[in-house]
Amino acid sequence: MKKIKKSLILTGFGLFTLFMIFVLFYVPDTTSQGENSELNQIGFSYYEDIVGKLTVNDADTVWKQGEFTGNETSSFTFGRSHSTFWLRIPTEKKELLKDYIALFCPNIQNVQLYIPTEKGYDVHYSGWANSIIRDDESLTFPVFRLDPNNLVEKKPIYMRIQSDYSHNYKLEFYTDKELNQVRIEEFCLNSFFFGMLIAVVLINFIIYLKLKNKTSLAFSICVLLLSIHQSINYGIYNAIIPAHSHALMSLSMEIGLLFIISIIVFFMIFSDVRTYNKLYYRFLLLFIGISLIDYPICFMDKIVANLYGHCLTIIVPLFILYVSFRMHQEGHKDQRLFMLGWGLTILLYTASMLVCEGMMQIGFSIFHLPSGLIVILTVSMIFTVAITEHVRRLGLDGQRIRQQYQEASERIKWTETALLQTKIKPHFLYNTLTAIEQLCDTDSQKAQEAIGDFAAFLRSNIDFSTETRLIRIEKELSNVKHYLSLEQMRFEERLQVVYDIQAEGFVLPPLVVQPMVENAVRHGVTKRPEGGTITISIMDTSNDYVITVTDDGVGFNPDSDTWVGEYHIGIDNARERLHRQCGGTLHIDSKIDVGTVVTMSIPKGVKV
Repeated sequence: MKKIKKSLILTGFGLFTLFMIFVLFYVPDTTSQGENSELNQIGFSYYEDIVGKLTVNDADTVWKQGEFTGNETSSFTFGRSHSTFWLRIPTEKKELLKDYIALFCPNIQNVQLYIPTEKGYDVHYSGWANSIIRDDESLTFPVFRLDPNNLVEKKPIYMRIQSDYSHNYKLEFYTDKELNQVRIEEFCLNSFFFGMLIAVVLINFIIYLKLKNKTSLAFSICVLLLSIHQSINYGIYNAIIPAHSHALMSLSMEIGLLFIISIIVFFMIFSDVRTYNKLYYRFLLLFIGISLIDYPICFMDKIVANLYGHCLTIIVPLFILYVSFRMHQEGHKDQRLFMLGWGLTILLYTASMLVCEGMMQIGFSIFHLPSGLIVILTVSMIFTVAITEHVRRLGLDGQRIRQQYQEASERIKWTETALLQTKIKPHFLYNTLTAIEQLCDTDSQKAQEAIGDFAAFLRSNIDFSTETRLIRIEKELSNVKHYLSLEQMRFEERLQVVYDIQAEGFVLPPLVVQPMVENAVRHGVTKRPEGGTITISIMDTSNDYVITVTDDGVGFNPDSDTWVGEYHIGIDNARERLHRQCGGTLHIDSKIDVGTVVTMSIPKGVKV
């Protein structure tokens, strides 16, 4: 298993390295022109239309009034805003313009390009909100045919842009050859990265189908939602389904929230947070509730909802990283890779938030596009390796537990006679083993604990079966606790136990308390659909030690003939041994629908 895992990892990283070498050394970077000082000589400027109702003629009037702001480069970083922005592109320096004009922002909502003509302006549309009427070149970001040779002299190009997410743009110009190069680069890079993400989804889903491992299923759903969301952020749907991209692109925040919820659920399942720490578990449930609150905000204010969602994408991984670190400190080795993965996730989403807020500017070009995807893919592969290791350990634990189960089954065959002598019923053995077998597949830790209790219970009963001397109450009580732990495994919340031990150090015959407790379980509390409580108390009186086994089960009528049989025989057996070996007494009091009280008195001064 280890060799196969290492081979898969090395193969994956090898292919990834070869591909990146190919991209970096053999595919020319046609988009570096954005940093060229010649392009910046065009003289870009912009105007913020707060109301969003200006027409192109109004924008031209505003320009003549000198209200446009000059921009020294072709990059525009405005951050989040409800405003509409107008970009003005002078046409005097036609030699700097090319066949196509591009606005690099894949998830832009609404773009209108106004190209000057003799009669006014030709209008062209792009952005996912214009998916039905868009007439651009259908790339992941808006690209329009420009034809600079036919532009009207001294009339500028205007671009009207609006987005509910973030206003961070870069203008670029392409020749026909450069645009074809960009198409090839886009196809190669996006196919590779999103293909790898889908491969991660399929691998984890196949693991789930084969091993029924819920962690793999949760992670496959998590990466699937991540792939859908990142396809929106990188404008993939603009290229593959341009006429219908609005249906998915408009759901960016809603799908992003589902992804946040999915990573919380994934971490809760993988790390079994509910068992590890109830407080951390409640905090994670609280984060799910806080995430759901953002859904109604999405319908009221997209800008606020987007900021709210970005904060969640940082706070949630930070808290998960903290819990993962604490678990690693306490010996959970599986969390080592998770800490690395969550750390990279926090860096990625922090950078993303800073960009959206306009606090950090990145070079928007086709080669900067995969930077986020590289981190996402790396994190996905790290988590996949962690899950694979987790599944491997679970498999080893399952094998070890099944081996222990088989050994316990073999032990039953040669101890059956001795066990029957101690009045242990075969159905209890088989029910217990069946319950442990089921736990092997669902909770290996609980299964190990149950096997430990079962082995201790068997050992005690086998020892007691040949024991003729009196034993200490602590030893008898230990056997009772092992028995009740096994029964609580089966009946869960239906069986509650209370111990009130106020005396110890005295002796009594073996197996006199345990049969009384077994009767309370079998014939008392478990007969009620809702179950009940068994209370075991030991008191120190002036002359005796008093042991009481009380249950609030269905009870019975001691004067009737219906309770004779195993129940009656067990009580008589215990009463006789108490009287013969230590001069003790046993009294029983029961009422129908109220419960039963068994009281045993052992005189002080009895010695082994």
